[in-house]
Amino acid sequence: MAFPSDGRNHRDGIKVEKSIYKYKEVFESHYNKKILKITHIGGTKTLIDFEIEFFDGSKITKSLKKKKTIKNGSFDYINCSDFDPKITKNSKDIHNKIKNKHYFTREDLNKSISDDLLNLNSEDLTKFVIDKVINKYKKIGGLDIFETSTNNLYIDIKPYFFEVLENGGYLKVKNNKKINQSYMLDLFDKNDILQEDCGLRIRLHLNNGWTKLKNGGYSVLVLKLQQDKVDKILKK
Repeated sequence: MAFPSDGRNHRDGIKVEKSIYKYKEVFESHYNKKILKITHIGGTKTLIDFEIEFFDGSKITKSLKKKKTIKNGSFDYINCSDFDPKITKNSKDIHNKIKNKHYFTREDLNKSISDDLLNLNSEDLTKFVIDKVINKYKKIGGLDIFETSTNNLYIDIKPYFFEVLENGGYLKVKNNKKINQSYMLDLFDKNDILQEDCGLRIRLHLNNGWTKLKNGGYSVLVLKLQQDKVDKILKK
């Protein structure tokens, strides 16, 4: 991601603002109006990376993902700990018991994470993605992707799965028969037809690792929706 969402310092924010100003004319051409100011926002509790204020008084907020190349790597749509507990009930239970000094191994926790993800029903999964991802990205005003190797800036990207899910489609976890902390997702339309691979992955893991949790430190379970194959969402 171009703007840190992990609590990095103010100096990084200033650096980001300067880099975004290089694309001021690109944004002005796209929105057909002159920009007065671009302000970095960022932070761990918001999807918003920066705000653009135009000379006409209007403002928009944006989320920017930075990739060296859109053909490799991934980015997170969301990384949250405030999800419905029933989605990961077993893992939450074991996590809490480990915090309270009950004996469980790292393998125990990983197995419970795998089981919770594989048992995640389509209705709960789809609702989570609509509530935590689609609705939030629509509210903030837009998703942009900056490809650093080419200096290309893709503005107001609307991933294909947004439309499919809003029109009655749904997601299912793809079972690869392995114990993992992440799994790819299958996308189906409202007629139960499997769509082209949309590159979505769901991940459940400890934000500060096992050692921190085992030693009584702060390490909570976080749920991510991750976009692999970034180039695919630009072709729709």
